Amino acid sequence: MKISIRDLLSTNKTKTLLGIIFLLGLIGVRFSENSLPRGTYARALYSLGLEYAAKDKTSQAIRCFKKAISQKPDFAWPYYELGNQWAKRFDYKNAIANYKKAIFYSLQSHAMIYYLSGMDYWFHKDYPNAIYCFETAAKITSNHDLSRYALGRIFHQLGDLQKEIGHLQLAVRVNPVYVEAHFCLAQAYARCGDWEYVEREIQELKNLGDWDRVEILENMVREKLGKG
Repeated sequence: MKISIRDLLSTNKTKTLLGIIFLLGLIGVRFSENSLPRGTYARALYSLGLEYAAKDKTSQAIRCFKKAISQKPDFAWPYYELGNQWAKRFDYKNAIANYKKAIFYSLQSHAMIYYLSGMDYWFHKDYPNAIYCFETAAKITSNHDLSRYALGRIFHQLGDLQKEIGHLQLAVRVNPVYVEAHFCLAQAYARCGDWEYVEREIQELKNLGDWDRVEILENMVREKLGKG
């Protein structure tokens, strides 16, 4: 059964554990120096907890991660590692609670989680969840052109021309060199008869040097309008 992000962030069911771990895996959770608060007692406790965890000293690791959290409650990584330690003890209720806090404090701010999940839903033709994920990614990162483009393509498949154009316009606004979005936007304008805007997108593609797409669109215009 497919688990939506909304379920992951709201439910307490044990079965969501694998879904949360899958989401964390999607963005390739890694611990880098840049992701850790520098020069803090919380960082030292977190590092010590990792050492204990590597030696399978679960109790000591849990104690260190809890102390790190008490020092810096919005430090996401100790929650993640604490979740791992509880999962090792088969305490999935505590594992889920800590994974959810990791998502809340850090991971949910990553638009790529939602974008990749949206791509998965889109591939499986689960359009409502795909739309939710892409819209969430676009809200988190206002210049997320990939999500805007994906929304435009989904609404094309759903036959909603107005929403298709709206999202494609946003995609090229935040990324003016997004040639595929310009190309699809020109085609959308053509379907609603806005030939002036089609010509504008053709000019944008000329400026970007995408002559293959320019040729396709110019042939389309000649066919539709009978231009020589």
